[in-house]
This record gives sequence, C-alpha cells and structure tokens, in this order.
Amino acid sequence: MKFNYFLMRVFGAERKTMGKKSMCRKKSGLFLFIALLFLFLSFTSSYADWSSVASPAVSAGWELNGASFPSATEGWAVGGDTTNSKGVLLHYSSGVWTSVAPPVVSANWTLLGASFPSATEGWAVGGDTTNSKGVLLHYSSGVWTSVAPPAVSAYWWLNGASFPSATEGWAVGYDGTNHKGVLLHYSAGVWTSVAPPAVSAKWYLNGASFPSATEGWAVGGDTTNTKGVLLHYSSGVWISVAPPAVSANWWLNGASFPSATEGWAVGYDSVNTKGVLLHYSAGVWTSVAPPAVSANWYLNGASFPSATEGWAVGYDITNTKGVLLHYSSGVWTSVAPPAVSANWTLLGASFPSATEGWAVGYDITNTKGVLLHYATPSSAPTSVPTMNEWGMLVFVLFAGVGTIYYLRRRSDLRG
Repeated sequence: MKFNYFLMRVFGAERKTMGKKSMCRKKSGLFLFIALLFLFLSFTSSYADWSSVASPAVSAGWELNGASFPSATEGWAVGGDTTNSKGVLLHYSSGVWTSVAPPVVSANWTLLGASFPSATEGWAVGGDTTNSKGVLLHYSSGVWTSVAPPAVSAYWWLNGASFPSATEGWAVGYDGTNHKGVLLHYSAGVWTSVAPPAVSAKWYLNGASFPSATEGWAVGGDTTNTKGVLLHYSSGVWISVAPPAVSANWWLNGASFPSATEGWAVGYDSVNTKGVLLHYSAGVWTSVAPPAVSANWYLNGASFPSATEGWAVGYDITNTKGVLLHYSSGVWTSVAPPAVSANWTLLGASFPSATEGWAVGYDITNTKGVLLHYATPSSAPTSVPTMNEWGMLVFVLFAGVGTIYYLRRRSDLRG
C-alpha cells in the first residue's frame, strides 16, 4: 500500500478531484508502466558481462589451456584430451564453437598454447610425451598439419607461442635435459632453435608476447633463485632482464604486450599466496599491487588489446573458482566470474578488442573445458534476455498492470 501510494505521489496520481484529473491518474499509471519497461530495456541493452558458454563435446575428460582470437568472429582454443591422450582443437566461427579433429602426432601428446595472427594462419604448441619433445601444429587455409620441430635435447616441450605475423613468430618452453628455457624462432617458413641467454642453473619459460617481429618478451621462472624470469628480444638479440622485487619466492606464467613500450606479465607469489602483476612502461618494469581476491590465488595468463584495457585470468584456490581481473585506465579490479561448477580454473585469455574476448580453462568438477565469453552490447551477437532478465521483465509487466488497475479502481470508487 505504501509502495503504491509513493508511486502515485511521484507520478501525480494522488489528487482527489475527478474528471480530467481522474484521467491523469490513468495516464500516470500507463506512464509508470512505460517508464519501468524503458528502464529495464535500457539496463539490459547497456550491460556488459561475462557468461559461461556450453562447450562442444570432446571426450569424458579434457581441458583448455590457451586461446587466440585474431578477430571477434574467428578464434581457436587449444588443450588436452586426457581420455584419448591427444591435443584438443576448438574452432570458433560466427558465433559457433566446434571440435576439430587434430592431426596425428603420437600416442600421447597435448597442446598448451596457440597464436593466430590472422583467421587463416596460426600455430598451436605443446608437448609430445611419447617422444619427449615439443609439438608444433600449423593451421593454414583451413587445414591443420603437424610440423617436425628442430632438435633441442633428449627431453623438452613448449608452453606458449606468439606470432606478430604469418611469417614471423616464437615458441617458448622448457628443456628438461639441460634445465633451461627453450626458444624456437619461426621465420620465412623455417623453425630454428635459438640459444637462450644465461639465467641460472635451472629455469624455464611459460609464455611470450611479440607486438612486432623485432620486439618481444618471454617470461617464466628461475627455480634456482626462486623468482620470475624476464627475457627481452630486440633487433635480433635476446637478453635477460632483472625483474623487480616481489617476494622470496615467485614466478611468471604469462605476458601480453599491446605495443613495444607497454605490457604486463602475470604469475604467482607463493610467499604471500596471491597473484603477481608486473607492468612494463617506457623501458621500466614495476611490481603492481593486485586487488584483493581471496586468501590464496594466482594468475595464469593475460590479454591486452590496448595499453589502457586488458584482462588477467587465473585460479582462486580458496574458493575453487576462476579469477578475472580487469585493467582499465590505470586501475585493476577483481570481477566476479559467472557460475561454472564447484571447482574450476582459468588458464588463458584472448581479447581481440576491449569490448570482446574469451577466457578458457578447466572444469575440475565435470572434467571438461571451460569457455567464458565477454561482450558489451555493441559487440554481443544477440540481445536475448537471460532467465534473470526474463524474471525482471515479468515483474515489470505485472507491476505496471497492477498499478494501472489500482489507480483505475481508486478512481472508480471515488466517482
């Protein structure tokens, strides 16, 4: 009663005269209904959010480790099929995800990363457990092929890749025989193994990011000195760069550079049990305090479509769910992820623009890959309301109709 009385006061419907003023009450009720409906539609059309997307069937047990989207309408997610001991390839095209049969590699192998400079050219990398070496898969004009990698050692694999163009790129990983990082260079159709700079007695590389063919970074962990690794490539030369102080034990899992002068590296601070954020700007690396997430959490990957917009993803160990951190205009914020299951994690992300992107990972509860989609209304493929939005719409309809009926009855009784 108080609610309706308040509404009538707001919209001028509590007048005590008849005639034209009674008609005003009816019109006020209609105006209320239209106003509420407009408010709802305005809300749903301007709201940007993350949503969990159903994945195509792969097997009883599989995961996604990385993704690469050259555009909002074309992209790939890669991972491992633990049931069938082989890599996973998921293709996204014009709003639909499909599982693509990978080429034959060996009896046991997986994919850990991917990079697509265009919709028609790209690479996926990983490890061949059977033959104790890295995996290189090439995608060109609709066909995937397995490419023989160059010799590195008796035991090694690849964790990530970055291709600024179809003719230039790098893949990085770990040489288990010699306990050091792996650097593979692709140029003009040929892969070569490049000797990395000295870091320590034992270290590895987890990811790389190249904004151009002449500038890039590779990141990982220094097991000997229990800290992150930063390797810089500039004009044909790799050098090891001293990282900023973080804690007594930390490492880096991924990096993203939208330009040669701006970029981020992410990882885990095991001393303080939280994610690591390192910022590179104008030649200097600095450690940035992350936003609060939980008592124990870390970051696995990042994607920055520009210097002012980006995302970092990972795992909240305390609450057994994925982590989403948003960077916008100099500020990091923790964003609540959509519901997936009782236990799930995010392992990689790819944003072709500030308004469209994907995060991928593993649903530990249901032993399958995770696909999360981020889109603003201008980039969203449809505007179909969710179940919560349908509930709000029904409420608005009933509230509007109920208010009109109440005002009419009150007017008739006074008449």
